[in-house]
Amino acid sequence: MVDMQVIESLKQLKQINIDYYLAAHGARQNGKFVAYVNAFTPVELLYAMDFIPIYPENHAVILGARKLSSETAAAAEGMGYSMDLCSYARCDLGSIRIGVSPTWGLPKPDILVISNSQCSTLTKWFEVLARMYKAPMALLDVPHSGNGERDAAAEEYVHGQLEDLVVMLERITKKSLDTRKLRETIELSQEASSLWTRILETGQAIPAPMSVFDQFISMAPIVAQRGTKVPVDFYRSLLEELEQRIENEVGAVPSERYRLFWDNLPIWPEL
Repeated sequence: MVDMQVIESLKQLKQINIDYYLAAHGARQNGKFVAYVNAFTPVELLYAMDFIPIYPENHAVILGARKLSSETAAAAEGMGYSMDLCSYARCDLGSIRIGVSPTWGLPKPDILVISNSQCSTLTKWFEVLARMYKAPMALLDVPHSGNGERDAAAEEYVHGQLEDLVVMLERITKKSLDTRKLRETIELSQEASSLWTRILETGQAIPAPMSVFDQFISMAPIVAQRGTKVPVDFYRSLLEELEQRIENEVGAVPSERYRLFWDNLPIWPEL
């Protein structure tokens, strides 16, 4: 067994995740709202309008990490969903069906906001959730560009959809968008993203101060709480520790000799 030196900052994640789900479950008691979203949803807008973004995908990840995939996926298959369907979707839907969840389930959404710039399964998955909870769903249709260049027509098209989304959110919250608050959430999001990029870049050091498994675990705040101070504070702490490890030549793996580039989904039950 390889003796690996634990990254102390990562110990903060347990409480960060507990606080996040507690805040979501207590949203309505605290004058906030709940939105189901996917990874490419502009959550900065939601945070600015007092919504707590919740990710059914992340819920499926937690089910997998807690080794509940087989039970919850089987429950979804019992609802008629094929075992060929994405396991993330099956785990989340099955969890709702049988009430098995390490996060006490997910709070009922006030709205579902889905960007189709990810995968087609998510759109259909969210349609099922919208029917289950009888909640409105907003689809952000994002044109794909193969060359990566700016497309003025596509930007105008998406901008119009975001304006429509603001109207929907204002109708639910019964208050107008505070542009100052939106600017603040965007600035926090940019800062967190910059810190996260610098953290990933520490992997260029030899020996690497963190492993891909550490990265998988530590990406939760940039996904779920982008636009708040939580990821900014956490990533500042983590970056400082990683830079110290680089200076002291402390690697994620003692006596690093080889590197494996992992370009795939994490194997959550084994993390």
